[in-house]
Amino acid sequence: MKKTNTAFLSFADPDRDLAKTLSQMFSLANEYAYFAPDELGKAGTPEWRKEILAQIKKSHSFVPIYTRHSVRRPWVLYESGVADSVGLKRFPARVSSVSPSDIDYLPGGPVLCFDLSTEDGVVDLITNACVQKGGERSEALVRVRKACRQNEAVVNRIMVLARTRWVFIAGNVPRGTSRLDSEVKWYTTQADYEMRLKDLCELLAEFLLRSGFSVAACPQVRPVGMHVTRKVLSCLDSQEYQDPVGFKIAGIYPIDREARELAFSEKAKRKWLDHILAFRGTYLADQEWIVLIGGSEGTREEYEAATSYGVKTYAVPCFGGTAMRVFDEGGSLKIGPCATCTRRDGQCKDEAVKEMVACLKSASLALPAAKAR
Repeated sequence: MKKTNTAFLSFADPDRDLAKTLSQMFSLANEYAYFAPDELGKAGTPEWRKEILAQIKKSHSFVPIYTRHSVRRPWVLYESGVADSVGLKRFPARVSSVSPSDIDYLPGGPVLCFDLSTEDGVVDLITNACVQKGGERSEALVRVRKACRQNEAVVNRIMVLARTRWVFIAGNVPRGTSRLDSEVKWYTTQADYEMRLKDLCELLAEFLLRSGFSVAACPQVRPVGMHVTRKVLSCLDSQEYQDPVGFKIAGIYPIDREARELAFSEKAKRKWLDHILAFRGTYLADQEWIVLIGGSEGTREEYEAATSYGVKTYAVPCFGGTAMRVFDEGGSLKIGPCATCTRRDGQCKDEAVKEMVACLKSASLALPAAKAR
């Protein structure tokens, strides 16, 4: 079969914009990179399998795009298997929210993985695919660099999409003053507790934005999500941040709270919790981190759902509740100031929170084991 594609782009459907823009950059460098169009239909159908097999066989190289979505999609792994079966050279690419260690178990590993969040990464990826097709590296490099220089908007779009990193801040005041008295040694009054909680939430939200993270929270949770939301929106309104920093509402606190008050049978409760777990994926699947602060049953379930979607957990133990228990049980990555803090007094200052965020940004740690979905 005649090879007509310089590369076959393998991606998860939520990353279609990134794959399409990368394909556009290939085209601007006078190369053709195939990516499955919308009209091809649902992955896994006989028509889809036939087209994918044909296009992989027509390709000189295979480019899997590793993102929060694709590392667990079975059809991305299926395409990798097909590419291996026909002996295609693999040039894996990744976005910023996926570290090399997150993908070292995948076909091809992290030995050579191109970072799409940098211009050099984009240039090197396309150049290598061109060389695999045939020709001199020096000529291909000059041509690709020229195309990128002349089409800065396209390259910048790829980098912006690849730099997107989300942190979901979850938590609440744990239920019951007696529990706080026993779990939080510094606890004196509810007002003091909530003030320290507010200060941490606001500092954390601001420093996350400054570090290039986008932030998600549930504003209906007054002691945590509301403060995060107000601070983020205030910062975004008053300061300039580089793309793709942003905010979105996440969580189902009002629904969850009211449902807990209903007199369900045990069977009905199980069905409800299964439904809620599936729904949580709509706002958890693209998160890189979940940060836990305080919290009760709902926060625990949110943490468990996040883990099932491969989201990394950073728990702040000093406010008690779910976050403290997750931290003490080893469910949180013990990095940054929380790993060495002995005070646990809820009075993190600027430098400590900056260090916390720096750890989230630079941590090259494996994802928690994801449950089968």
